[in-house]
Amino acid sequence: MLLIDLRKAFNTVNHQILLNKLKTFGMNASSVSWFSSYLADRGQSVFLNGTFSDQMNVSCGVPQGSILGPLLFLVYMNDMPSSVKCKLFLYADDSALMVSGVIIIQNNLSAELESLSQWLILNELSLHIGKTESILFGSKHRLSKCNELNVMYKGKTIFSSNTVKYLGATLDNNMRGNSMGESVIKMVNMRLKFLYRKQCFVDKDLRKILCNSLVQPHFDYGSCFWYGGVKERTRRML
Repeated sequence: MLLIDLRKAFNTVNHQILLNKLKTFGMNASSVSWFSSYLADRGQSVFLNGTFSDQMNVSCGVPQGSILGPLLFLVYMNDMPSSVKCKLFLYADDSALMVSGVIIIQNNLSAELESLSQWLILNELSLHIGKTESILFGSKHRLSKCNELNVMYKGKTIFSSNTVKYLGATLDNNMRGNSMGESVIKMVNMRLKFLYRKQCFVDKDLRKILCNSLVQPHFDYGSCFWYGGVKERTRRML
């Protein structure tokens, strides 16, 4: 699995490419014109020591913090899967390439990354090599026989790790879920210590509400994939 990191993805969306994609998806001329007006004539300035800098035009990117911003970005990224032959997991700007095999995994990933990079160039997006990383999944027996995964991109080796974070979940190379279980324990303990220190300020009903909102979500998130494989010691702590 190769986890792709893009440089300032939301801020580098090309407006003309986005409008062309809206046309391709069947949007009529009037609607495309409205979006063109929505994106145009936006400015930015810096406020420092009580003074605003001169305003500069924002010529690319989608308005962050807006309702339409994420939707427009999804439209922009929607055709990325057409650039590769392998599985591509796509969630906003968090994307990951996945190939399976025994011997040629790293060669396939390198080839798919090169193909994906061509799509990025055409869409004026930039790959952040320093934050892009790879991981090799497999059984303990198979992993013991494999060397480190060496995915290449323009002569550089992509960093390989035994654990990665994807969409807030920690994935182990053996898919047992121990790292995720341990991170959940750590986070829950921090929240419980905080609530314990503040218990004199809240009644029982409010404590339940706080636990449901601050603690329970950490147990629930992704539990169907990580809880079943954790070590017995970790499971007792959970």
